[in-house]
Amino acid sequence: MGRVFVQEFDDELWQYSGSPYPPAARLAGGGPPTVLGFGPDRRARAVAFHPPQSAPYLVLSRMQETAELINALDSPCAARHFEIGEGAGGRLWVAAEYVPGPPLPEAVERFGPLSREGVRHLARGLIELTGRLHEAGLAGRGLEPADLVLGRTGPVLVDPGFARVEGTGGRIETGGEFESWDWCLADDVRALGAVLYLAVTGRPAFHGCGDILSPAVGACPSALREPIEASQRARPESRPSLAELARAADEGWAGASLSAHWLEEPWQSPEVLRDVNARAQEVDGLRRRFLDREIIAAAAAPSLHGVRRGEVRWTGPGTAADPEGPAALARRALRGAWRTLATSRRQWHDRQAEHR
Repeated sequence: MGRVFVQEFDDELWQYSGSPYPPAARLAGGGPPTVLGFGPDRRARAVAFHPPQSAPYLVLSRMQETAELINALDSPCAARHFEIGEGAGGRLWVAAEYVPGPPLPEAVERFGPLSREGVRHLARGLIELTGRLHEAGLAGRGLEPADLVLGRTGPVLVDPGFARVEGTGGRIETGGEFESWDWCLADDVRALGAVLYLAVTGRPAFHGCGDILSPAVGACPSALREPIEASQRARPESRPSLAELARAADEGWAGASLSAHWLEEPWQSPEVLRDVNARAQEVDGLRRRFLDREIIAAAAAPSLHGVRRGEVRWTGPGTAADPEGPAALARRALRGAWRTLATSRRQWHDRQAEHR
């Protein structure tokens, strides 16, 4: 696995300020600049920064309304706690709970196409999530493979296309004309089919996907081959409905929420699971370093504040010899912080030893 995080605690990370989550590192890879930050609850957040938009207040309002709708879905296949705001330079930021795992295109490139059960699990999760989005009045969001992360329990949508959709008026637009709701539903089926085609074959569905009809191509459930091929047809009315895709993915599908046993079935390859665990461990390491810095900064704050304001004197009353002087108080606070830090580290190592 290559480096997931770069510029860890780098001074240059100041340019990604403006969100409630101070950046601890930047995520490697393409797409909009994304940093990892930690909130007051110490949970990791991925914060993506998008270029300033025209009519920023209107765009920001639309994006925030959509984020509230997606948060209300409470789906295991969507990242939790979406938040949106405006950062330095008018750039919009989108924050969500960080999900350890490789994006789908990276996983396919490094580890190969998904297994038969992996494809079925991916289809089930995306169909369930897309159905919930439609029920909430959200369609035509242009799902892309890079928007999906293969998490420990299933696929997770980490970018619902806020900048793509709300940034252009909240609807898909082609040739200057807004498309109908039915067109948006059919476009979601097309996008979903393209994701499944990539998962089966390892290739993007740019130039048709008729080869998926052959049983020799990929490890795809046989009932899904024809619907995936049909989903890429040019005419929207020729594509299958979401319900037809769902029945092909699971004959027992009844249009309800994602079954709990889907999340319990083994579907990830060992290589992907190792990658997920490695990313989670990296985040744990960054979190510990972040907390260390917070403790030291909090303890040093009175001393530094006094130095800036000229309140610390190194001779006469109020020096380190004075037990109530600012310098002495700052030193005692630092010693206490280091003791707390050492105790926390010992406790963490003890817990790790118990799990081995």
